[in-house]
Order: sequence, then structure tokens, then C-alpha cells
Amino acid sequence: MFKKIFAVVCAMCMTAAMLSGCSSSEKNDSSKAATNNTETSASADAGETTEPVFEMDPAPITRTENEMPELDEVKKQYSGKETDIAEQLEKLAESKNVPCINITTEDEKPIDSKERYAASVIDVFGCGDEFRLTAAGGVKLRGNSSADQGDEKPYRIKFEEKHNVLGLHGGNEYKSWVLLRSYWNLGTNYTAQKLAKAIFGGKYYNTDVMFVNLCINGDYKGIYVL
Repeated sequence: MFKKIFAVVCAMCMTAAMLSGCSSSEKNDSSKAATNNTETSASADAGETTEPVFEMDPAPITRTENEMPELDEVKKQYSGKETDIAEQLEKLAESKNVPCINITTEDEKPIDSKERYAASVIDVFGCGDEFRLTAAGGVKLRGNSSADQGDEKPYRIKFEEKHNVLGLHGGNEYKSWVLLRSYWNLGTNYTAQKLAKAIFGGKYYNTDVMFVNLCINGDYKGIYVL
């Protein structure tokens, strides 16, 4: 009888020991998992984050196009004084060594808006006969801070029809052309584009530029980059 009781006690002790071992193992596994989670969190905090996911906006990109002004009146005005304008421009061209652009606005109104085109006739002269141009279009201010820098304002020309100006861009015709003028980087703009063209050799896009003299209603405004 005593032997049976002793055997039962031994069996109970062994079972308790096994259960204790399993519990200890589970605690260790749990401790390791917590440590790993802590290390992962620390690693993430240190900068090892997953790549962000970007979602494309399905809304289309819209561009507000400023309306062109009515050009019939400015054409009529220009036609009535075309001879006088031509004589004036010819005298101006004789005193300059780079091509000239003159903008004649309707009623000689100033170009003072970044949103509204001023009805105009644009003359390109002081160049070879193959590049001379007289065409109607709209002209407005261009830029942000540069549009508020006194008299040295940049302009955007939008012709009524596509034209090439002074052979730029391989003779391609466009409606929209820009006249840049900044007293602190006029030469930088020109040099940067010419240098890029020489370095890249047409492999990468850069705009074609040249210096021009600009007049508005016969009033000389200075050298610009076209």
C-alpha cells in the first residue's frame, strides 16, 4: 500500500515539474517576442520605415486660358498710322545692333495686367527681311514678383495665329512667346540657356533664346531676352 502511495506522489511531482517547465518556456517565448517588437519599433523610430504609398488624384489637371481681346479695332488703328510707325521703327533699328520688337497697343493703352491681354499689333524689325513680321495679338504682364519691379517688366505675347519669331526653335511657329527682363539676371538667363544647348546637344530640352530691343508704342524699354 505504501509503495502505491509513493508512486502516486512521484507521478504528481513529475507532472507538476513538466507543467512548470512549459509555463517557463511560454514566458521566455513571450519575453523574446516582446523584445523583438521593441527592437522593431526602435528600428522604425530610427528611420527604417516602409515606403509610403501615394495615391494618384483622379481629377484632371485644368488650366485657365485667358481670353484673347478683340483685335479688329487695333488693326484698324495701326493701318491708319502704319507709314508713320514704319519710319519711326526704321530710325530706331539703325541705332541698335540686335533685332527689335515694337508693340503698338489699342489707343496706346499701357500693358498693366497679368490676367487681361491688351489688344496689340507686334512688329519684329531690325533684322533680315526673312524675319520681319507684323502681326496682331494680345500682350500681358508675365511673372509674379518680377512683374512688379518698376518699368522692367516681363511680357507674354499671344499672337492671333501661329508665327515664328526671328528663326528661333528651328523655325517652328507658335502662338505664345515670352519677353524676359530682370535687371539682376538678364545675362544669366541668356547664358544658361545657350550653355545648356551647347552641353546637352539637343539630348535634353532647353528653350531657344536671343537678345532683342523692346519698344511699346514707340517708347524704348531696353534689352530683353526673347
